[in-house]
Amino acid sequence: MAEQSLSTALAEMEALLQDLGWARPIGFGDKPAILVVDAIRAFTDSAYPQALSVDAEVEAIADLLDIARAMSVPIVFVTTGYRDPGTELGSWLDKSPGLGDLIEGSPALDPDPRLSRRPEEHLLLKRGTSAFFGTDLADWLRTREVDTCIITGFTANGCAMGTTLDSTQHGFRTTVVRECVASRLDFLKQVVLCNLRTWADIVPLDETVAYLKGLA
Repeated sequence: MAEQSLSTALAEMEALLQDLGWARPIGFGDKPAILVVDAIRAFTDSAYPQALSVDAEVEAIADLLDIARAMSVPIVFVTTGYRDPGTELGSWLDKSPGLGDLIEGSPALDPDPRLSRRPEEHLLLKRGTSAFFGTDLADWLRTREVDTCIITGFTANGCAMGTTLDSTQHGFRTTVVRECVASRLDFLKQVVLCNLRTWADIVPLDETVAYLKGLA
């Protein structure tokens, strides 16, 4: 019953967005980059208390990265960390004490080893929700003439969402790969992705792979 209600609600949301003209697909551009947001051991390795159950999503990201590397598409790994959480986070630490575990230099901040980050692939440290907030990411992308940000990572309702919003606000075409993001609860991911259609295209993995292969 709950599943049926969720499906109905999502259908109503999609219909509303379409009626308002707020969810029109715009497609990929000519020069993409892959953003891997917080696919770090703190959130993907069950040895850490903040970890999600995301083995399938990590595998999907790894598959996407293999294609991106073959096509020489820029890849940005984004991690979150703090030198002094109490000073840097302020009231956010009161709201989310678990963020205090994300200390710079900790192995918890390392990209998941299954993603096989290469030394030449950009590693960006952020301190906010969005990979763009307080960083030089937008300039880094523009220097490389990137016009399309392909978003992956965790969580769909947290840092991946914040990065998606800011990507669009910085003028990039923005795509979220459905199989490459996750939330702690699947229904939350579904609702967030439906709502994010206002700012980004929500695209399946196979369609994204086909696009990347077509860049040759």
